[in-house]
Amino acid sequence: MTNTPLDVGVLVDGDSVREWQQRVLNVIAHREDVSLSIVVRNDASESTLRAAVDKITADGLWGLVVGVRDSLVDPWFRRSVPLAEVSCLDGVPRVDCTPMDAESFGNELPTDAIESLEAECDLAIRFGFGVLRGAVLDAPDYGVLSFHHGDIREYRGRPAGFWEFYDGRETAGVTLQRLTETLDGGEVVASTTVDIADCRSWTSIQDRLFAQSVPLATDGFDTVLTGESPMEPSHLGEIHTAPTAREIVSVGLETLRRQTKRKQ
Repeated sequence: MTNTPLDVGVLVDGDSVREWQQRVLNVIAHREDVSLSIVVRNDASESTLRAAVDKITADGLWGLVVGVRDSLVDPWFRRSVPLAEVSCLDGVPRVDCTPMDAESFGNELPTDAIESLEAECDLAIRFGFGVLRGAVLDAPDYGVLSFHHGDIREYRGRPAGFWEFYDGRETAGVTLQRLTETLDGGEVVASTTVDIADCRSWTSIQDRLFAQSVPLATDGFDTVLTGESPMEPSHLGEIHTAPTAREIVSVGLETLRRQTKRKQ
């Protein structure tokens, strides 16, 4: 690549990002070889109450569990940060758009948003819009990067860290991938393995996984900027979805067991 800074676009939902996403943006913005050039914002807005109701309706018991958890527990990585408070985005041009349903699943961006990305950035990083499909994936020259807080060769889908805890794993992965049409099956730009053997809860596993986002972003951008080719995953893990009542209870009991054991 040339000595010209890499122009990077940011894809976000609404008027805020999560704290872990803000930390990633800050480390990217402070690189001399990167310039944040455009923010594409999902303006398909819903009230907090409406979104919560839809979550419960879509995921049943799991949606209710997540809703209760989020009202009681406030770990750093889930905290919402208004875009107006993300200083590294001050003065960065913004484009609002409403995504469209893709033919099979996921979301596609409208033509004007895709053209803006083509014109304004070399690479994009996804912090919103759900599962992206279609022309947006090839709009920037170097594609669209997205974090998956799991090892895509073992665990795809969601929720992050839940299934590793359920399966009693001692390690978990974090992947920064260049998106393709395959769900959680993109080219691996950077990855890492995290020790979770002593974690006493699902939330503590998530804490460790999301904490790796910043160093992984550094590694991933180094890969892109040095011209190193991303790695094609040799195989892909099973796609997981919202857990059943039995699986939720199992994780709850395991959490209680681990916390009780630590106190003894």
